[in-house]
Amino acid sequence: MSEPRIIVVTGAARGIGLATLACFARDGDTVVAIDQDGPALDRAVAEVRAAGGSIAGRVADIGKPDDIRDLFAQLAREHGRLDVLVNNAGIVAAAPALETSLADWQRVLAINLTGTFLCCQEAGRLMGVQGRGSIVNVSSHSAIRGSHRRAAYAASKGGVEALTRVLAVELAERGIRVNAVAPGPIETPQVATGHSPARRQAWLDAVPLARYGTVDEVAATIRFLASEAAAYITGQVIRIDGGFTAAGLQSPV
Repeated sequence: MSEPRIIVVTGAARGIGLATLACFARDGDTVVAIDQDGPALDRAVAEVRAAGGSIAGRVADIGKPDDIRDLFAQLAREHGRLDVLVNNAGIVAAAPALETSLADWQRVLAINLTGTFLCCQEAGRLMGVQGRGSIVNVSSHSAIRGSHRRAAYAASKGGVEALTRVLAVELAERGIRVNAVAPGPIETPQVATGHSPARRQAWLDAVPLARYGTVDEVAATIRFLASEAAAYITGQVIRIDGGFTAAGLQSPV
């Protein structure tokens, strides 16, 4: 039997991150869950462990470079390697562009883009020693569609997709693949409470499959990209959005 892989997932305490943890844990991998919310992280770890998964939790703020360095140094000491990194940590500062504060702009980019970059750097160095690895970044439909009140978020996710392509090219010689997923409307606890009936109907009207996606569907795509089944895939962005970013005018006449 092959040795369990070491999987790191950031932003792991809820939603897509938690579903991704559970998905890898069911495969018998050893998962390391990263989140800045300690109590929520504890609950996530307990949930995965109760289902029989091998998991450890680490409290860290991906917006702080020192936290990232300490995290990967500890990972190297404890495991000596890293097989998969999932960069899921991200925040939104919802405001019109002309009303977005510099502080909000900087915080969104610090976590969503700079944090992702620094995690990729650390993971790339560690994976490079073993000559293999997979990085999956989490982007968004906002990277290519002009959504209202998403200036900072959209800029950060556009940067994540550009970064994914560059790293895929540069790290290929080290045996490291780098891809991204870009979810559309996904049914998370935050969405369930935060989307008004009008907003929900607007999404259903705009998505050709006429429904929200699930966190398990996103997790399954991440799992695929991290697997040997995707061994010849790198530098790609898979859009998990029910056809939203592909659609133009939807009219029968």
